[in-house]
Formats: sequence, C-alpha cells, structure tokens
Amino acid sequence: MSGNDHNGGDDGIPVDFGQLLNQSLLPYPKWLEEAQREVMVKALEYVAEEGLLGEHHFFISYRTDYPGTILPDWLRARYPENITIVLQRQFGELKISREAGKEHFSVLLSFNGQPTRLTVPFKAIAVFSDPAVPLELQFSVPIAASEYDDDDASGMSNASAETLKAETAEIVQLDRFRKNKNPPPPTTPPSGGASA
Repeated sequence: MSGNDHNGGDDGIPVDFGQLLNQSLLPYPKWLEEAQREVMVKALEYVAEEGLLGEHHFFISYRTDYPGTILPDWLRARYPENITIVLQRQFGELKISREAGKEHFSVLLSFNGQPTRLTVPFKAIAVFSDPAVPLELQFSVPIAASEYDDDDASGMSNASAETLKAETAEIVQLDRFRKNKNPPPPTTPPSGGASA
C-alpha cells in the first residue's frame, strides 16, 4: 500500500483493517478499546463538571454482577446481569473516581420515585452511547469469574463465559419520572434494547 492510498491496497482491493489488527503481534485491539474507554470517562468527567449540553444524553449498558458494582438489592434482583441507564435530564451527584484499581462513576437516579445511588466500575460498562452525535462505544466485559482480574474475582458469581452483547441490555427509561409537562419526543434506545 502506498503512503497516499488509505482506501485499499495497491491492487485496488479494500483493506480490512479489523483483520489486519487481529493478525498484529502488537495488541492494537486492546489499545484501541482502552483509548475508547478513556473517551467515555472524559465525557462523564465533562458532564460531572459542566452538565449536559444541548441534546446530549448517555445510554450506559453495564454488568450489574461485575465486582464493585453497587446498586440496591431490589434493583439487582430485577436486573441480575445487566442494565442500561439513561443520563439525560434527571440525575444528580455524578462523581468520577480514577483511584487505581477502583475506577468508577457514581450517580443518583430515580427509580419509581425513589432516589437511588448507583456505582459503576468503568470495566463493567459494555456500551456507552450518546445518540445526539451519534456515538456508540462497545467494550469487552468478562462475565465469568475466571476472566476477571484476581482482585475482582472474589465478588463474582458463576456466570456464562460469553461476553455481554449490546442486544441483551435492558433499558430503564426515566421519562416517566420527569416533571416537565411537555417532554421531548422519546429517544430510540441503542439497537436491540428493550424498554423496562
């Protein structure tokens, strides 16, 4: 491939960069995922400081059974493996922690009119999206105890060894809790999501 040809090889056949990355001896896929996770963390940090601007809002799908995830027992019983939350108009106390080994965010949301604090390790997040752009970042999340770091495995139940896919996430819509008398039209959840 010449230095100026970014769309294909010398023979005009498009290059499959995903295939090339998977064949690389360097861990490019891991590095790319780490970089995308950093984009997500920076977006959350920005919103924690400045608030959401314009039509920006976040869908965050994560593993509720990932070690370090904190949510009330009644919510964990309803969503034992995964949940999708929406950060849009009614959320509060968004806090970001970058403490080594305990990187997470916490947020106050309302479920059935009950203020509820959630704590979500960044490594538990499978999908982060901002439909206003649109932006969707997907991450690998191990769900078998043997796939967690040794420090994380102690709190993990025996689960399937498959990686969470966005299609399995459940959506918790907070529209019904809004005080706004003229709510905006409903937002389409990420593909495959189901409203709770």
